[in-house]
Amino acid sequence: MAQTKVQLLQPDLGDVIDFDASTLFVDGADNRIGIRNTNPQYELDVTGTINATNFRGNISVGTIDDWIVHTGDTDTKIGFPAADKFQVFAGGGPRTTVTSTGLGIGTDSPSQPLHLNRSSSGQAEFGMRLSYENTAGGGTVTNCGVLVGSTGLKFKNYNSTRHFYFETGNVAIGSNTVPTGTLELSRTNSTDMLTFREVGANALFARIGYNSASGTSILDIRSEGHMRFLTGGNNQQLRIDNTGVIETGTAIGASGFDSNARLRVGRASDCNIAIRVTGNTTSHTGIYFGDSDSASSGYIQYMHNGDYMRFMTNGASASDERLRIDSSGKIGISRTPTQHPLEIQHASEPTVSLWRGSTKGSALQAQSGGTYLYSYQNAPLIFSVNSANGFTERMKIDQNGVVTATGTSDGVLQLDTSDSRGAFIRFGQGGSYHHMIGCADGLVAGPDKEDLGLRAKDNMVFCTNGANEVLRITSAGTVGINRSSPDSNSMLDVMSDKTGTTVNSNRVALFRTNGGGRDAHITLSNSSNTPVHIGQLSSNLYFTTNNEERLRIKSDGYVAIGGYGDPNSILDIRENKDGAETQIRLFNTDNGNTTTQTAALYLSPDSRGTAATGIRAIKENADFSTNAGRDIALSLNTVQNNAQVEGLRIASDGAATFAGKVGLGVSPTYAFQQLRSGAVEWVIGSSNAGSVALVFDGDANGDASGGDYSHIRHTTDGNMEYAARNGSGNAAHHMFKTNTTEQFRIHDDGIVAQPFGPTQHNGGSATAIINTTGRFKVGGNQFQTNYKQNTGVGWYTIAINSGGRASGRIGIRETYSSRHQACVFYAAHHYGGSSNQNCINTIFSSGRHSGNPIGAIRIKAYGTYDGALLQVYLRDASHGVTAYLLGDNMQDQGWVMKDWIADGTDPGGMSNWSAINSNGGVSAYSDMNEIQGGGASFDGHVIPGRDDTVTLGRGSYRWDEIFCMNSSNTTSDERLKQDIASLTTAEMNAAKRMSALFKTYRWKNRVAEKGDKARTHTGIIAQQVKAALEAESLDPKKYSFYCFNEWYEDSEGTKLPIETATREGDSVEEGTNATLGGNIVVPTGFEKKSLYSIRISELLAFIAAYNEQRFASIESRLTALES
Repeated sequence: MAQTKVQLLQPDLGDVIDFDASTLFVDGADNRIGIRNTNPQYELDVTGTINATNFRGNISVGTIDDWIVHTGDTDTKIGFPAADKFQVFAGGGPRTTVTSTGLGIGTDSPSQPLHLNRSSSGQAEFGMRLSYENTAGGGTVTNCGVLVGSTGLKFKNYNSTRHFYFETGNVAIGSNTVPTGTLELSRTNSTDMLTFREVGANALFARIGYNSASGTSILDIRSEGHMRFLTGGNNQQLRIDNTGVIETGTAIGASGFDSNARLRVGRASDCNIAIRVTGNTTSHTGIYFGDSDSASSGYIQYMHNGDYMRFMTNGASASDERLRIDSSGKIGISRTPTQHPLEIQHASEPTVSLWRGSTKGSALQAQSGGTYLYSYQNAPLIFSVNSANGFTERMKIDQNGVVTATGTSDGVLQLDTSDSRGAFIRFGQGGSYHHMIGCADGLVAGPDKEDLGLRAKDNMVFCTNGANEVLRITSAGTVGINRSSPDSNSMLDVMSDKTGTTVNSNRVALFRTNGGGRDAHITLSNSSNTPVHIGQLSSNLYFTTNNEERLRIKSDGYVAIGGYGDPNSILDIRENKDGAETQIRLFNTDNGNTTTQTAALYLSPDSRGTAATGIRAIKENADFSTNAGRDIALSLNTVQNNAQVEGLRIASDGAATFAGKVGLGVSPTYAFQQLRSGAVEWVIGSSNAGSVALVFDGDANGDASGGDYSHIRHTTDGNMEYAARNGSGNAAHHMFKTNTTEQFRIHDDGIVAQPFGPTQHNGGSATAIINTTGRFKVGGNQFQTNYKQNTGVGWYTIAINSGGRASGRIGIRETYSSRHQACVFYAAHHYGGSSNQNCINTIFSSGRHSGNPIGAIRIKAYGTYDGALLQVYLRDASHGVTAYLLGDNMQDQGWVMKDWIADGTDPGGMSNWSAINSNGGVSAYSDMNEIQGGGASFDGHVIPGRDDTVTLGRGSYRWDEIFCMNSSNTTSDERLKQDIASLTTAEMNAAKRMSALFKTYRWKNRVAEKGDKARTHTGIIAQQVKAALEAESLDPKKYSFYCFNEWYEDSEGTKLPIETATREGDSVEEGTNATLGGNIVVPTGFEKKSLYSIRISELLAFIAAYNEQRFASIESRLTALES
């Protein structure tokens, strides 16, 4: 709106001043004022120069975040972005900021009265720079400055290589490198890094530096005279004189030391040490110990010309030597060592003495009569060794000469000797030795010395528990256990126990002979029974009880049991009862013919016959000299008419030959038969069933000649046949039971089922249990429909529920030429026709070749107990379809398959089909045509398993379009939110920028697909939203309406998440992926992909908040103008 005249009232004068439009222009439509500007672009737009020379009063800025902007350079401005804050912008960013805290240069948040900051410490410029112009040098500007960076504080002078650097308590002088030590000095001339001069003098007194000319850095500390170290003021403690002699303490400057002493240590006037060093290899090097008597009261010397070390006391002559260590490591005490590692010499005293405190414990002394080991204080002499638990006692000799030895392995006392007879111990009294133990060769001639020998003068007695005798070996060699006087005729005489001198008769005795015709034998007896004997008689071994022979083993190995005399076979067992002698005999027969040689076990109830039943092992070949000829058969024989008959033979190759028959409870007709309840129930053998078989005869006639039987047999074509036949013509099945209860059945049509469920088969309940494909033998079952071809377009019933509940998994396949469609779905019905009581969830509909004949699936239902129809719509008259009950048919009534019954026709088995046909509606529905490319449909709610946890799609897996009745319901509960605030000035500015970014566009892939038919969309560019936020120094990642996703992908579309992989070749650090550990590298061929996106609803809400705050500000200012 243009106006030609403006009037202003001067409040203090009451005058009215008129302005024409070219001088003062007010735009009421946009709330703008122009001075010499009739087209103002800002709230105040001035053309010309504002002269503030005589300006009085204040310039008031209407609101926070208003600016005075350079019209030719909008990046340069001044203003008040917040309370108590003034800023100067240049180049798009704040350069100077003034707050109540102080002045900030390079920072918009000063924390000190003067706060200097530079964002990049790696640049050559400084946070503060001082310059001067060298006019003599042609106006050259030289810089000095101070840099405060991430690593410390640096002072830089005119020479860029010389700096003074502070960093976390460390100081560097002459270097621009961050110091790692407390003080670091750097200089081109490394020799004089630190120098000392006298004030006014030009000469150097001392210097510190390093020398690297030889390739190895060496620290140099140099003095023009002596070098002294003082403590406690002026107290000289250490001096290195100009000849290299080191002196400490009272030895500094003292006389009397050996001229070759290079280290002199003194503490007091009567105590000092000197280290003597000479370059003469014929002399010695040593340490001298001095006192008030002499500067060399003690010596430790290394003799170069003898290569030994000696220790001397009380002088320096050869007689003062106390200990010597020669070049081989031998030690000599009071002597020169020549033979042993340690040699000790003394004229009269014990060579070695051991003391405990002031008390002498033991001593070792060498004398002319031998070497003596003493133990003083009337104490035992103990020998110990080191073990895991410390020193452990192994042997002790007490004051009375008693020796005690202890050990844990290989004995506690070991004796050895070079005597050819071996070592032994003698026992005696008063110089007479009666008994010995040791190597047998030392005790008696003959035995080897490696044998242990025990030798007694008379009897040898063994006692336990004190003096209780338990074993005696008499001088005649008889051994008695618990027998102090063993039988002289025996070799071993054992009693069970012994009480005092009375011996009971529980006894085992070993005799050489008893003089009664028996040879050596063992007798076992007790106090109440007749003795038992085991003995030898005429080279035979016999066993007797109750003085009668029970068992005999002949010298040829034959064994007889029964006490009748010598055996006639390998094992001959006989019992004579009532005149009939029962026999069990084991034979090895030959008869001079090796081809019939056998080993046999014969059994006979009566020895009066000449034949007996038995089991024989028969040689099949005459030559047993090789493994190939060792063939043995097994034969089972019976007796008929006193003649032996072979009934069964198993040859060496395993083949069995039956010469007879076996009957269980019956005289057999076939090879094997069983009689039970008066009739033959099973047979093994040839019958009218075919080849040899195991036959279960239902007719009980014993030969399976009737029509009712089952059999198991191996057919001539190599198969195992299990068959069941019913002579009445009814179906014959295989039934499997546990504890008389049927568990499953193989029907005559091949279906395997359990005897329960909503479906029936062959007149009984049957639930299919072998169903990996869902396909069964077509026809005659309720698990699938027959194959239907070209039945016409329309709805068809493929399953029913009779009137209750049903829930199952069903599949339909279409196999017509050039079609081949398949789908799998779950269908459920629960008492009634509402959508809450019925549902269809299609798992997939895919795999078609062409066309889509299976169009839709529905459930029709009505009343509570009417039941339900499961129907399929065939949308193409050319088709070939079969439906299958795949499983999960868990409800009591369940689904029962029907054979594609047209809608409007009673399929049978319904509680009230007519009510559904007349009144029923579609209770559940799934459109197969819409998901024909491979998808799923859900006739019910789809919800996540956990609240606020999972996402629908990903940045790299997006939904193309979403169709819905209502918009998405987004949680906006104040109780779940925090940090609720209005937009900041920067956010307002960013929103203003983004408001101008909405554009129209078309998707590239849609243009490539549809060409000019691709539709135009309206929206915003995510990268431009990012730029708008960053222009106001805002982080885009902070705002949820801006999204950026990354992943890895190869040329085939395989994707890897960015969280668990890094691109091959990227520079990564340890710990890059804490979940998998280490540095994870994706396979070759993967590239990093990214996608920008916008949550448009949140962005529009952000812009709406900007407009609301902007409108409120405009309304406030308009109200102020109107007032």
